Amino acid sequence: MVVLMSAIEAFGKTIEFITRNPKLLLIPLLVALIMAPINAYMLKDVPMTPMGFQNFEKEGNVIIEEYGNLMQESQLMTLLKRTSISGLIELVIASIAIYALIKGALLNSSGEIYSLGSLLIEGTKKMPAVVVIRILINIAAALIAFMAFLPGILLIALGIAMKSDITILGVFLLLIVMLPVIGYVFTITVTAVPAYVVKGNMGEAFGVIGLAWRKKLSSLGFGLLLALAIILISIIPASFGGIAFLGSSGFIPQLVLQLVSAPFQALSIALQAIGGFMFYNVLQKEEEIEEEFDLEF
Repeated sequence: MVVLMSAIEAFGKTIEFITRNPKLLLIPLLVALIMAPINAYMLKDVPMTPMGFQNFEKEGNVIIEEYGNLMQESQLMTLLKRTSISGLIELVIASIAIYALIKGALLNSSGEIYSLGSLLIEGTKKMPAVVVIRILINIAAALIAFMAFLPGILLIALGIAMKSDITILGVFLLLIVMLPVIGYVFTITVTAVPAYVVKGNMGEAFGVIGLAWRKKLSSLGFGLLLALAIILISIIPASFGGIAFLGSSGFIPQLVLQLVSAPFQALSIALQAIGGFMFYNVLQKEEEIEEEFDLEF
């Protein structure tokens, strides 16, 4: 129960901080609005249909495929190049916003006065370090997840090769470890930059891997809570796009969808940055209390 309370306390503080400081949402909103036309252009040739969805009409003995065509290899490669470019741009711009949000939360917690302009200027200066931290911590998280899923994957592969029921065991093993691993790796990815902002040392960012492991149950709970909140937020604009622009393609439909999604993307960025900061603070306080307790005894 105490473990769950740590996760719930950090999540509650995140929501409370965001509602009391709505002006900070302007920072991630600016990022989303900048990326809206860029993403719209990059995705303008992609029909807004579910993957693999096809709609057929029959006229006599002829079946006409309306939309849902599979992309040709050349189109797919073009799309991959475009999304890679937009992804790199978003990585840079979002890193500025994430640093600015965390710094704003840090200054607010100490009662210091700040302006959005000063936060953005400092975020721009610290952007290279934040980009490096985000890339490396995500690679580390991916490796941790892969190692955790590897036994289940190997059992499934072995079961398929041998046509054995051991496949079921592999699937069961994957299901058991999936939620704990998702919660843990999501927590380390959102607390790495806050550790850097608070401590001013890039090395501290990677120390969250061990910190979260020592507090693995509360880290699991917080990661799952935050991930669930972000998924729920993302469903709203995705549902709108699926209903309003089903089968459409082109710059304008994509731009409208991106603009509609912008406030939700801004809230998602804010939840990750502020949530990571709040939970990192909770973990730090717990560590300090345990250290004092050990010194006394």
